[in-house]
Amino acid sequence: MLTIWRDSGKRVLLITHNIEEEEAVFLSSELLLLSPGPGKVVEKLRLNFGQRFADGEFCWSIKSAPEFIAQREYVLGKVFQQHERYCYEPAFHCEGNGATPGQGRVPLPCAT
Repeated sequence: MLTIWRDSGKRVLLITHNIEEEEAVFLSSELLLLSPGPGKVVEKLRLNFGQRFADGEFCWSIKSAPEFIAQREYVLGKVFQQHERYCYEPAFHCEGNGATPGQGRVPLPCAT
């Protein structure tokens, strides 16, 4: 995918939910972190790991670099923080609070 991006010079949009596998951080030149629902941009990050790979740096060298690990952990932390806020905020999921089931949110047990 990075080769196609580099060779074509065109913009590529990748939508993924697979943060743990590192694709979002590794492939992106610009990463948009979205809120769970409704999807709003929470943060915009400029990244260069994919460009480094396209320029010839080895994948293992990039993914083992302290700056890559730190960025991956930062993104994971932000995603999980958004998830926790969304999943455990009573206004979204508790029965009897006026929330309508099936509004595009994953029903999770409410913390009491």
